Amino acid sequence: MSQDTAHATMPVLYATFPSSAHDDVVTFSGELDQLPRWCDSASYRGALIYTDNSLMDPWVVAQESIRRSPSFVPLVAIQPLYQHPFAVARTVASIASLRRRRVDLNFVTGGFKADLVSLGDDLDHDRRYDRLVEYADVVRALLAGSRVTYAGAHYRLESAKVRSVPADLRPGFFVSGSSPSCRRAAKAIGAVRLCYPPWPDDAASEAGEPGTAWGMRVGIIARDDRDDAWAIAETRFPPDARGVGKQRIISRMSESSWQRKLSQMAEAAARAGSAGAGDGTYWLRPFQSYKTFCPYLVGSYDEVAGALQRYLAAGVSTIILDVPTSYEDLVHARLAIARAVDAAPLSA
Repeated sequence: MSQDTAHATMPVLYATFPSSAHDDVVTFSGELDQLPRWCDSASYRGALIYTDNSLMDPWVVAQESIRRSPSFVPLVAIQPLYQHPFAVARTVASIASLRRRRVDLNFVTGGFKADLVSLGDDLDHDRRYDRLVEYADVVRALLAGSRVTYAGAHYRLESAKVRSVPADLRPGFFVSGSSPSCRRAAKAIGAVRLCYPPWPDDAASEAGEPGTAWGMRVGIIARDDRDDAWAIAETRFPPDARGVGKQRIISRMSESSWQRKLSQMAEAAARAGSAGAGDGTYWLRPFQSYKTFCPYLVGSYDEVAGALQRYLAAGVSTIILDVPTSYEDLVHARLAIARAVDAAPLSA
């Protein structure tokens, strides 16, 4: 390959915080201590802090995490039902002023119907994304530092203002989802759309219009030898019939298009008696057995890099790694991603 060949750029890398739904606060506190340091050492930008009604307040987790690291950037899930957009903008501005630190924002609509019902939200799927667009627009306008007057279907502000946030500390905006409504919302907001990746051969199906950014959340188990990688994967995620049953129930309860899509893919793979498809690196058992919400890529560095190249070629600019069990998980995943970047041509 000639030295003049243009290559893909390294995607922005985040890890994922473990769930705080369990009652073992001591364990979660230990995880909260170590993950920001792991991310710093492995050259990850930060970690996703996701949210639902059962979890700790993501803002509390975010503020604790930045105290443990000089550069860690929390990617905070923002659900409109939990707080007014003014409160989000004021929190971002306060962290920027007091800590000189940045947070990124992942706008979500909530995929569990029971969570929405418990908070009295009766908007349908598409209208929740309409509300999300207004919400993000208000947050962005407030962070610019000027007084904001806004009259929308869901939010009204009259000369509202928060502290101005320097441009280098303003958050990156992300929107999670795969549905047409989510795609429209991400475009309207000017946000990076985050989704769960399809089969590597189908990566182009998730790409948006030329020039639009998208990212994916995925687990990666990669080693020099594919047998070593698969041995780790099988040990970490053994067959679990009970978990499969739970996942089927969750899929029926969820309004999320990605939940339904991955569930259908997992069922098809199970009927075919395969772990994945295509080059054999794409693995759905962790999702199918309710151990995590995302697919995995498993194999040698070269095999995983080969799969990743297809996503990079389709425009992936952000990768969010599943919850790491050790610092080494982040290091090995980054090695595979770097190998994919080195081999992948610049996408159009």
